[in-house]
Parts: sequence; structure tokens; C-alpha cells
Amino acid sequence: MAVQKVPVRETVEATYRGLWTFAGRLGWVPWLTALVFFMEAEMGRVFVAIYDLITFDGLSLLIFLAYLVLMLANLPIFVTAHRLAIADEEPDRSFFREMISRRSLEVLGCGIFIFFVMAAPIFGFSFIHPVVPSFMEIEFFGDISLMDIAGISLGVFLVVRFALIVPAAALGKMDTNIKYYWRCTRGNAGRIFGVWALAAGPLWILEITASTAIVDVEFLPVRLFCDAAIAGISVLSTLLSVRVVSFVYIHLVRHSAEAESMQA
Repeated sequence: MAVQKVPVRETVEATYRGLWTFAGRLGWVPWLTALVFFMEAEMGRVFVAIYDLITFDGLSLLIFLAYLVLMLANLPIFVTAHRLAIADEEPDRSFFREMISRRSLEVLGCGIFIFFVMAAPIFGFSFIHPVVPSFMEIEFFGDISLMDIAGISLGVFLVVRFALIVPAAALGKMDTNIKYYWRCTRGNAGRIFGVWALAAGPLWILEITASTAIVDVEFLPVRLFCDAAIAGISVLSTLLSVRVVSFVYIHLVRHSAEAESMQA
């Protein structure tokens, strides 16, 4: 397979072009996803309050099930947005049917796989601290050492290399060997990360900063307003991230497949 290069500028421009029209075509998905993000933010405080008032044997199971439902409720935006961006297919299912559809469960499986791929070097590097040179233990930005930076960098690299399996699952094309999508991103890890950093990175940083800034806010109306605003930012950053990966998929997978079929 010939190495294709992701055009950074064109992909960033395509990510923002028609964003609001794109969100409008998704219909109920962005709004319900924002509600899910808001509920996730509030649920932690609700359960803390419950623990302070009452404790029973099944409470931990109840909390686990509640978070499991919310995790499933996050899936439709990834499935529907990828399918709309890549295949121009608008949502055709109810929210609850999409939550438990096969393609949503495949996206969940890909997400879990990517999480462990990212976590493996981050946590794995912590076990080899005793055998690394002392300069790798030098700390920056508080408690972050060179070893931590190396683990995070490797984790991000692996996530980028495997990123295309998510749109593939959303399109129902996971019958293709996962190594194929690894090969598709060959030579493009830096470009893909750069596109994401330019397109969605600023909103992601804003989301993290805002979430950190309101930790000590106790006045309920202000806290609810801030959580709602952060949920909206989260949805927008998610849509941008999905569009980045979708356009990378179009360039590296679809265009490559079309070129190979024409040559054949």
C-alpha cells in the first residue's frame, strides 16, 4: 500500500466548514448527548450526597449500572456523526435503539481497545522506573517526569495509529483486519495529531480548564449553569474530533481503496 499523506490545512478547513449544518442534520443526537454529559457531571455529586444519607448493599451496583447506561448513551453521537460525515447517512434510528445497536456496541469495543492501548504504555512505564537512567526521573510541571511524558507520548501515538477503527466500526466495516487500519495511518501519526490539535484541541483545553475552575463553586445555580456550558463545549469538541477522524478516514481509506480499484 502506497503511503498517503493527510493534508493538514485542507482537513482542518473541512472540519470547520459546514459544522453547524452538520450538527443540525444530526437532529436529536447533539442535544441528548449534551444532556448525557450534563447528567454525568451531576451524578457524581448526587451519589456523594446519597452516600452521606444512606448506604445499602446494592448501592455500588446501582452506581455502576447508572454509569454504564450513561456510557452507552455516549455512543450514538460517534456512530451517527461518523456515518453522516463519511457516508452522508442521517440518523434513522431512535436514541435508545441506536444505543444498543450492533454498530454502537462495536464502537464501544473499539473504544475500550483504544483505551487499553493508550493506558498500557502509560502504566507500563511506571513499572520500569527502577531500571531507567536517573535523568528520566527529573520532574516537570509538578509531578510529571520524563518517563511519564514518554509513556503519554507513546500512548497518544498508538491511539492515533488505531484511530480509524472507530469510524470503521460505525460504518460496519470491522470485518477488515485491524492491521489494515494500522497500515493506513503509517507515516501520518504526526499529521493526524496536528489536525486534531488545531481543530479540536483548543476546545478540549477550554473544557479541561473550565472543569478545573469550577471545582470549588458551591452556589448551585452557578454550578448548574457552568456544568451545562461545559456539556455544550464537550459536545462541540466531540463533533470536531469525530469530523477530524472521519475526514482522515476518507482520505486514507476511501480514497486509497478507490485508487487501488481503478488501478486494478
